[in-house]
Amino acid sequence: MRKLLPVVLAMVMMLSSCKQEPVITVGGIEITEAELGFYLDTIKEEMQGTELETDADWETQEIEGRKAIDVAKERAVDIAIKNAIYIEASKAAGIELDQTDRGMVSQMKNQLIAGYGGKSEYDKYLKEHGITDRFIDMMCQSTTYFNKIKYQISQNYPVSENDLRAYYEANREELETTYMKAKHILFLTSNPANGLPLTKAEIEKAKHQSESVLARVKAGEDFDALMREYSQDPGLANYPNGYVFTEGEMVKEFEEAVKYSIYEEISYCESEHGYHIIIRLPLRYEDLVTFIEDEILSEKVEERMSMWTDKYNVEVTKHEGIYMGEN
Repeated sequence: MRKLLPVVLAMVMMLSSCKQEPVITVGGIEITEAELGFYLDTIKEEMQGTELETDADWETQEIEGRKAIDVAKERAVDIAIKNAIYIEASKAAGIELDQTDRGMVSQMKNQLIAGYGGKSEYDKYLKEHGITDRFIDMMCQSTTYFNKIKYQISQNYPVSENDLRAYYEANREELETTYMKAKHILFLTSNPANGLPLTKAEIEKAKHQSESVLARVKAGEDFDALMREYSQDPGLANYPNGYVFTEGEMVKEFEEAVKYSIYEEISYCESEHGYHIIIRLPLRYEDLVTFIEDEILSEKVEERMSMWTDKYNVEVTKHEGIYMGEN
């Protein structure tokens, strides 16, 4: 049920055309205005809500006394710089991608190209929107460098149980706001192997079955028993206790059904995958351990990158016209 592509790469689909002058330079990496537009669209998607739906909303609504669009632009610049630093600071410290790492970069890129329907469509889209293949390579390398450094830190400085507990207690409220947990009974209306819709008769059957099982759930029958009997979710075997996720990791309809439910409430929605009968579950420490460890390690990566940037004098230059359309 999770999205196939990392959000940061999937957001390439939302780019708008921009000029090609470099607006940021980090070491040897130049970031163009079109590429900065990628980051801006990513941030806007993450920030978007009921009060930030239209272009006018972004210009008129404020966040802590500043225009929402200005906050989004600032965050976009920060992330663009950060992603370039993952590469440049690591190289300055003498760390290079090995054959396995390069294979991961290729796999990531091939996954993206396949999402466009092949190389020709991928090339066509990049040309139309002013985005280069070099930029896509940079994004894939950035992710790979980040993961490589994080793995090295995890091996040399393992996160202890005390570290995990301390982080949980200090950030419990934020964690429980950021993450959600839910189980669902899925009746498929598309083929999970290729994403193509089932026949009209099969979709009607799925709808009828989902409504019948929904009635049984609401009548008090055991949710887990019905889930094991009826759910067609390919991920059920790996996630029998439910999915723990944050915004942007699930299809929109599923995410919103969970987000606007209270604990133990039953909800129902339809998505591109099919019909979902959902129960939202309370989060426990055990549900969040993996995420907490990742947060701790990610913070250590950022500390390492900051240290290397200073130590090896990785220069960051913001040129004029850094915000799209501004001079």
